[in-house]
Amino acid sequence: MRCDVTDDPAAFWAATAEFLTADPVLNSVVSTIVVKRATGEVVDAAPSTYVAVRDAAGPVVGVAVRTPPYVAVLTTMPAEAVALVAAAMADAGHDLPGVSGPADLARDFAELWCADGHRSYEVTMAVRLHVLGELTSPTGTPGRARPASVADQALLGTWSWAFRQESDPANGADEESTRGDVAQRIATGCAYVWLDDTGDGEEVVSYVGHSPLVAGVARVGPVYTPPERRGRGYASGLVADVTRRLLDQGACDVCLNTDLANPTSNKIYARLGYEPLTDTTAYAFHP
Repeated sequence: MRCDVTDDPAAFWAATAEFLTADPVLNSVVSTIVVKRATGEVVDAAPSTYVAVRDAAGPVVGVAVRTPPYVAVLTTMPAEAVALVAAAMADAGHDLPGVSGPADLARDFAELWCADGHRSYEVTMAVRLHVLGELTSPTGTPGRARPASVADQALLGTWSWAFRQESDPANGADEESTRGDVAQRIATGCAYVWLDDTGDGEEVVSYVGHSPLVAGVARVGPVYTPPERRGRGYASGLVADVTRRLLDQGACDVCLNTDLANPTSNKIYARLGYEPLTDTTAYAFHP
């Protein structure tokens, strides 16, 4: 078993697409990360590291990526490959803020990364991946959905940063990269808002983004409604609307991730028709 390492996302996609697209839902996060960079849609502020794990016969059996400032992300891979991946990331000179991946593999990586005793690790989030079964749209939610526009960018940037701090503060994102993500989503038509029309005029009250289609799969998220607006069905209505749009655009599967510590969101998505598929764990590293 060996690791092939590159900082070229296009070359990496060419080498690993067959592996990643063999299970496009399970590998949606990593595929999106790589494709956005391979196409130039996203340009990282610092060199990224892409690791392909190959077995003795040559085929790819696992993948890991680290795109600064974010944590390293692992796909499924043989357990014995984790040490090779950790060594490859260390050789690349990364000071990782954390790791995310299948629960056992992410734990093993965290233990190896912190084995020198100069760092510690902690679980920051347990995540459940859901895939759409049959969509059931809610009724009675006041208002409507529309694509987000440049005029919404400042507000959605503020909301997205609040979402990061509330739901996933250890993933390595800073406010600048978070606002940049919003701008990129708006520019590529991957951002939507819900408008409540019950007051004087229409007011933006909720935001949903989604990934581009990769191998027929799109992933919904982030999903954010300000605390003072929650409990009124805005996010449910908007997620359902965005899901329907993705299906109409040709998505074979639509998926999303939820925080297992948030039972409310898990129940909401279950009512919309999303079904649990697998769990991952995110760890943060500390000096």
